[in-house]
Amino acid sequence: MSTISIESKKLLGRVVKFYRRSLSDDSAALAYMRDHFLIHKNRVIEDLGIGYSNGTLIEALPDDPNIIKQLSSLGILDDKGKEKLAHCLVVPLVDAAGATINLHARNLNNHHAWFTNRANGGILNCRAFKAFDHIMLAPTVMDLMVLYDRGYQNSAYICSNSNLDVLDPLSRIHKLKEIIQIRYRSANKKPSMNRLQSYFNKRRLASRILTIPGRSSCDYFKRHSSEDFDDLLKLAHSRQKRSRYVKRPHNATTYKETPDGFIYINGSRKYEIKGIHKKSTQFKVTIKASLGTGANAPFEFSTVDMYSYRARVWFAKMCSDLFAEGEDLIQVDLHYILEYAETFNSSETKAGISIAEEDKEAAMRFLNNPVMMDEILADFESIGVVGERTNKLVGYLAAVSRKLSDPLSVMIQSRSATGKSTLQSAILKLVPDEDVMSYTRITDQALFYSGEDAFCHKILAIEEGPGMEKAAYSIRNIQSEGKITVAATGKSIKSDGLKTREYTVKGPVSVMVTTTATKLDEETASRFIVLTIDESRKMTKAIHERQRSAEDLNGILSRQNHKKRIAKHHNAQRLLKPAAVVNPFAKQLTFPAGSLKTRRDFKKYLGLIKAVAYLHQYQRKTHNTVINGEDLKYIEVVPDDIDKANALAAKVLCYSLNDLSAPSRQLLILIIRMVTEISEERRMPIPKIAFTRRMIREYTGWSNWQVRCYLPPLVDLEFIAYQSGSRANRYTYTVNRESGMGIIEKEFKLTPASQLNRETRAGAKG
Repeated sequence: MSTISIESKKLLGRVVKFYRRSLSDDSAALAYMRDHFLIHKNRVIEDLGIGYSNGTLIEALPDDPNIIKQLSSLGILDDKGKEKLAHCLVVPLVDAAGATINLHARNLNNHHAWFTNRANGGILNCRAFKAFDHIMLAPTVMDLMVLYDRGYQNSAYICSNSNLDVLDPLSRIHKLKEIIQIRYRSANKKPSMNRLQSYFNKRRLASRILTIPGRSSCDYFKRHSSEDFDDLLKLAHSRQKRSRYVKRPHNATTYKETPDGFIYINGSRKYEIKGIHKKSTQFKVTIKASLGTGANAPFEFSTVDMYSYRARVWFAKMCSDLFAEGEDLIQVDLHYILEYAETFNSSETKAGISIAEEDKEAAMRFLNNPVMMDEILADFESIGVVGERTNKLVGYLAAVSRKLSDPLSVMIQSRSATGKSTLQSAILKLVPDEDVMSYTRITDQALFYSGEDAFCHKILAIEEGPGMEKAAYSIRNIQSEGKITVAATGKSIKSDGLKTREYTVKGPVSVMVTTTATKLDEETASRFIVLTIDESRKMTKAIHERQRSAEDLNGILSRQNHKKRIAKHHNAQRLLKPAAVVNPFAKQLTFPAGSLKTRRDFKKYLGLIKAVAYLHQYQRKTHNTVINGEDLKYIEVVPDDIDKANALAAKVLCYSLNDLSAPSRQLLILIIRMVTEISEERRMPIPKIAFTRRMIREYTGWSNWQVRCYLPPLVDLEFIAYQSGSRANRYTYTVNRESGMGIIEKEFKLTPASQLNRETRAGAKG
């Protein structure tokens, strides 16, 4: 019995996930699998969880001695803390519950293979015992991979230890009718196969031995076809069910491409495939399976992740009743559908996702709406976001700016439970799924191995600020430079020496993150437009009212239209064409210069103007010019774009004039109003009026947490003067008239469109 702990199983599972991500980025490892006769290697990798160790596991590990010690005991690290599995294909073996308990490694340089801990045993392709009552046992891991690749999903491998306890739960729960042990005539006889035979005999499990010519499955299939293998199974008088990817008989199957996908017909089974969309490790397609070709034929309809074994099995079960066929036969159909889908040159890869004519008309009406911004706000209200007018518009414009060469990024700052995640979620809902990369947490090296164009013209959304701390440096660089590059050193596959590889990830990318921090890292925050949530009682009451109205009949009916509204924005953003934005008024625009922050904030202001103009491109004339022999399409900013951007910038960039955050600035304004009223009532000068935190809470309606967070910066910057106080006595404060009162009188002056040079305006219109 394996003594591996639950904690060790979880740790092994995390290591396996790391290796799986590494395999997709290593061309040498993928080529090795292809050269070893794995025709459908992507399927084998996905279903069996195969990974590759590129020697960088140590760099990704946390600085925790306990984890290093545990990995050493599991056979992944040696006594010196170095990775044993470097430059190896790594295959996870699991127990009956599906938890990883052992790893099989195969070195790509010397082809040496071993287990990290043979005593733990383990099963490869444990699913076979749950899905089939006839199982083929392969003698080695590589044999199993080749058999599975050839379509024998009912094949498995067992790492045999002395007692084979790992099999007990499977033999008790699942009714196995027959087990076939594969042996190869020229290969060495393994004692483990005798132990297996003895185990099956004791459990009264029907077991047969099938001897195959050659030394291995790879060797056999180089010389023989799958039909030859089937013949051997028949000659063994086995009740083995045929469960492989049989060759398509051309007279029985039909493949036909459609504008949105393709149709695959096998006998009376018809599959219509649409919405083919590949994203990272997912490959989702929408399948309509119907019996026969008649208009009223019964059908099953669902979206399936074709790279997920569980999703394919689930859909096969649904279709099994529809077609009155076995699940294994439908699994064969699904694998052919996967092959066709992987090679299908969809409209998404050619020129964007295909949009139905009716949906296109709705999107174009939106893009040509002269009061488009009002429609955006109305749609936000309809999907449940109350108030936050400026935040919603700025967030939407930042999302659209991902298509520009220098996009905007947004940070939503507020305390917990105020609705910052709701706002972020609503903005992302209106962005097409293919343009959003959303994560809870990003490690320091994650961006570098995501693929060169993985984030290009997309939104990188992170749920909470702490989730990006380790990757903050990388994110800042891709925002500023438009790309990031890392050089990683590892052992070369082709030689014994070390080799340095460069990994480059290209931008531009728009970043959207939420945070509860009251003090922001200036280096990071300066690259974002910082939005703050309205925490007032008035807003809380409005949210409560919206929550109540969502429960009545009108609220339910309104939710029925959510999908249409969201689809309208998705299609509208897909219809936005690549174009540069030229601002002929840029030299006339003014911006406060009283702080170093304004150096970057002025760029954000210009970015807001460009985003407004770009969103209205169908209401602007498209110009053409030639630069360095290449055609350039561009649109020009008009005064109305500047007015719209001014209204937003005056509210979200005004904190550039001082070092105050938006909540602290708002608190200062409320405090000054309070002392002004007291001054008029008592007829006393404002600087002589002392007040307490309790007075602030009672006047503003702010919570104790808010006052304690946002009052200290006012004292530090001397807007408010600390007078006296201790634990035994109340803290009292006064307003510094010179600095405190000045913040209200200080205006955020931007050039209105009405003052722009007429000649320039006329040129823009022309």
